[in-house]
Amino acid sequence: MTYHTLLKSLKNKKYAPVYFLQGEEAYYIDQIVSYLENHVVPPQAKSFDFTTLYGAETTLPQLITQAKRFPMIAPHQVVLIKEAQGLADLQKEATQKYLLRYLEKPNPQTVLLFAYKYKTLDKRKTFTKKVAQQAVLFTAKKVYEKDLPSWIEQNVKERGYQITPEAIHMLITLVGDNLQILSNELDKIVINLTPEESITHPIVRQHVSKSRTYDIFDLQQAIQTHQVDRIWEVTEYFSQNQKKYPLLPQIALLTSFFTKLLLLHNKPHATIAQIASQLRIPAYFAQSYQAALRHYSLAKTKENIQHLHQTDLQIKGIESPTVPDSYLLKTLVAKLI
Repeated sequence: MTYHTLLKSLKNKKYAPVYFLQGEEAYYIDQIVSYLENHVVPPQAKSFDFTTLYGAETTLPQLITQAKRFPMIAPHQVVLIKEAQGLADLQKEATQKYLLRYLEKPNPQTVLLFAYKYKTLDKRKTFTKKVAQQAVLFTAKKVYEKDLPSWIEQNVKERGYQITPEAIHMLITLVGDNLQILSNELDKIVINLTPEESITHPIVRQHVSKSRTYDIFDLQQAIQTHQVDRIWEVTEYFSQNQKKYPLLPQIALLTSFFTKLLLLHNKPHATIAQIASQLRIPAYFAQSYQAALRHYSLAKTKENIQHLHQTDLQIKGIESPTVPDSYLLKTLVAKLI
């Protein structure tokens, strides 16, 4: 079941007795939880018919007992288990039976909701298969950066607006890939627009505050695709946060990247599938390697491996031991691109 299909059924008041929301993308789980929090039980009945439990503080027998209770005022009661990944009973066969028994004959006036973030049940297990058969099992998959433009465009369209490609690029640059922050920033933008206006990059620049965070792979990804503005943005950020982003791991990642690129230069016209197979990486990562072949010639690739080796020696004090890492990083990046 997709996110939009699930949300549509909820808006049509077609409530299932049990929902198990799992996966990496917390945004989708939060959206579904928020909808159920605000639409199933009316405000005047929430103190009686809405129960919030936390995984690390409860057990399956306790929450099943709560789920079996009938609502006092509203047509349905909601039992929400937040941080369900902390519910130890879900990992033990001896206690999983409590939930499996309940699933066989759930209370039709209860909406039992598990918010199991950042993890998934083992789909090979019998327990997971039975949950999938007898409950609504929704897996929120990570939205990768390559898919963000279409996600933003669809999100904006659902709000009744349009957005230019330049504005999408700027929004991603400023905010990153956190869907909740992206959604919040779009909220800020549309409040200041009329329905006839399109979201353009000056509008994004005006209303969006820079909140992007980076991970260790961002510099490599920017260099792979030769996005010069992005390269220097990440480089500057890493230079100002050297404790969090030390230089040696960056050297190791970039050396690995250019070494793999060197191998690919033997087959410069390889397809995405061939690159993925040769490097043993997913196809969506192979696309950036294919792009890198166009930006870095064989000679430049060899030269960059030498630059990385030299910088590695400098970091270890073999050459220029007094040069700060921030300077070494900026000098290295300039040589690489």
